[in-house]
Amino acid sequence: MDCGQFSLGRTCGLALAFCLLLLSLPVSADATAAKHRYFERLSMLDLVIPGVDESRAVALPTLVRGIYELRSQQGSFIAYINEAATLEGGQQEVQCLACSAG
Repeated sequence: MDCGQFSLGRTCGLALAFCLLLLSLPVSADATAAKHRYFERLSMLDLVIPGVDESRAVALPTLVRGIYELRSQQGSFIAYINEAATLEGGQQEVQCLACSAG
């Protein structure tokens, strides 16, 4: 087994575990509430998305229950977020926002 295959297998395994974890969480919010919590969390952490605030962002449901795609009004991708606004990420990484919030 070369390192490339191990790395891909490990990455796929971690992604699958992450998706299963997200699917096991109860769903109780919609895209608007998730967007609101996300911007609330960013404010608590003193983080800013340049040129985008809550009123200029659009949250769209994805095929994964409880995960939303956050985009600017112009359609630029911002992040994938969960309903509790504790996770955000894109194609390269996922960050835990709750870890920093205490």
